[in-house]
Amino acid sequence: MRQVEGLKWAHSMENKPAFLSAAKAGKNVKGDGLRYERALAKGLGAKFRWGMWWEYRDERGIGYCQTDFFGKAKQWVILLEGKLTWTPEAEEQLHGLYVPVVSCALGIPRSQILPIVVCKNLTHATSRPICDTLRDAIEQSMEISAPFCPVWHHIGGVPLLRRELATAS
Repeated sequence: MRQVEGLKWAHSMENKPAFLSAAKAGKNVKGDGLRYERALAKGLGAKFRWGMWWEYRDERGIGYCQTDFFGKAKQWVILLEGKLTWTPEAEEQLHGLYVPVVSCALGIPRSQILPIVVCKNLTHATSRPICDTLRDAIEQSMEISAPFCPVWHHIGGVPLLRRELATAS
C-alpha cells in the first residue's frame, strides 16, 4: 500500500482514472468484502459518497487513491475504511494516504478529518475502541489521534443503519 511522502497537491476526481479496470465481486474473500461495502453504501445512502477517487502528487509522482466512504458534516469530514475483517493496515491506509490526501485536496487541517475503520469481523488483535454505532465511532474518532482509529463493528442491518444516521445528524 502506497503512503504519501512530501505531498504537493491533491484534488477529487469525478470518475476513476480511465486506465483502471473495475473491481468485480467474485466468489472469494475479496468478493465478500465488495459485497459488504455495497451493503454499507446502501445503508449509508446519500450521506456518504462511496468510492470517491482522488488524484495527488507527492515526491514519487502522480498517484491515485479511492476512499471507501467520504462524508461531510458541519466542521468534520468523515472517512470510513470498510474491511470485512479488522486489520491494522486499514489504519495505515487511512492515516498514511487518505487523511493527508483529503486534507490537502479540501484545504482543511487533518484534525478536522475523522478516520474510522468499519468492519464485520473482529480479531483478537483488534485492540482499538470498538463501537456499536456510527455515532459512537464518530465521537471516539474525535478523541483518538493518529496512528489509531476507532472501529465501528457493523455486522449488517441496512434499515437500522439509516435510522442511526438520521438521529446522528
